Amino acid sequence: MCLHGRYCVDGVTGFFRLSQAHDNLANFYTLNFNLVQHHGWQLSDLYDMIPYERELNVLLLTTWLKAEKERRDREAQR
Repeated sequence: MCLHGRYCVDGVTGFFRLSQAHDNLANFYTLNFNLVQHHGWQLSDLYDMIPYERELNVLLLTTWLKAEKERRDREAQR
């Protein structure tokens, strides 16, 4: 199946490749480093994740970090 005549998806593997097309290798390793060093995740767990599972976990972490920052900012204003 080709989307807009440009991106051809060959089954499940093609879907995962297409879903990760926005990410590059430098971002992948930088994000892994930050997750391991600053958030205590295990590198083996990151590599074992399904691509969309990794994105969802990073999205949840980002949302939580933003909420924590807002909470700290509110407490600092008191």
